[in-house]
Amino acid sequence: LTGSDYLFAAKELDLKQYDALLIPATSLRYERDLFLDGISVDGLSEKLSLPVIPVEGGEDLILKLLGER
Repeated sequence: LTGSDYLFAAKELDLKQYDALLIPATSLRYERDLFLDGISVDGLSEKLSLPVIPVEGGEDLILKLLGER
């Protein structure tokens, strides 16, 4: 998925009710700084007015949901 894909999908959602958007880190380049279309995680977060948090896997997801990471 690209940053643009997330932006397109977010158009259909009311994001004001959420604290953050958790995304699979595999959506990002190997360096974990940009999506394949060049949008940064910070750039996507700014466009959505919502923190965007990459998740490295199942354990990381659970810990982030519990607020432990």
